[in-house]
Amino acid sequence: MPRHISSTQSTAARRAGHVRLGWVVAAFLSSLVLVSCVMVAAAWILGGRAPAATSSVQELLPPEPEPDSSANSGEEAAMASALSPAVGTHEDYVVGEAAVVLPGARTGAEVREIPVENLSGLKELGWSVPYLNRSGYDHQYLETSSLEGVRTIQAHLSDGEHYINVAETRPEEEERELYPLREKLHNVVDLDAVTEETLELSTGHEGSFFVSDQRAAWTAAVEMPQVQYVITSNLPAESAPEIASWVLITDRSRVQLLPSSPGAGDRLERGFEELFALFD
Repeated sequence: MPRHISSTQSTAARRAGHVRLGWVVAAFLSSLVLVSCVMVAAAWILGGRAPAATSSVQELLPPEPEPDSSANSGEEAAMASALSPAVGTHEDYVVGEAAVVLPGARTGAEVREIPVENLSGLKELGWSVPYLNRSGYDHQYLETSSLEGVRTIQAHLSDGEHYINVAETRPEEEERELYPLREKLHNVVDLDAVTEETLELSTGHEGSFFVSDQRAAWTAAVEMPQVQYVITSNLPAESAPEIASWVLITDRSRVQLLPSSPGAGDRLERGFEELFALFD
């Protein structure tokens, strides 16, 4: 006799097939979620490995020029490490070009240029000059010198007509103390040819202000326990308190502006890039 399959058996078979298919789909989705979780976790770990930060200003300097026996090449190499002073700083009351290039620096320190594109590297090292931001003014060039564990970095900003030079001096070693700025000012300014005044700043600090009736440029000097600033500009002399206060406010703000750890999105993006690179 032919076998007849009842509708009840047929429905049960379909249900069993659906259950098996459901388990397969569930197992696939669970595996997919597990793999995704593993990949995200791996990306998070890899992304959390911060890239090697710049450890010193020296790493931001361009390579030394190759020595050449020809006279012309020797002159070019000398120019690369002893830059000309900023425009407008040849005033009679200023002493010597080398002192003008890096006011506040110790005599005898070699002057080197830092490429402007390395500004972000200076931020990581805790310097204030790369954070100087003023409408219409751009960083034209940066110079630095270091001697006996004390470094000076000068930023030259200009709007095409006026310039502001800010020289920032800091110890490169924690135990190193700065020489009093007053002791170095005679290397920067001819004190007998200028009028000296006390500069009252909006930050509550006081500075020294030097100006000559015959010259447009002026110099302001401010010091704190771990930093010294020497500012020169050809802006009107009455702008000196505002300019010096702007520099000190930037110094106060630099801690909040220092690069922090990457956000979750940046960390995952960097982690996935490293993860995918492993399989290439």
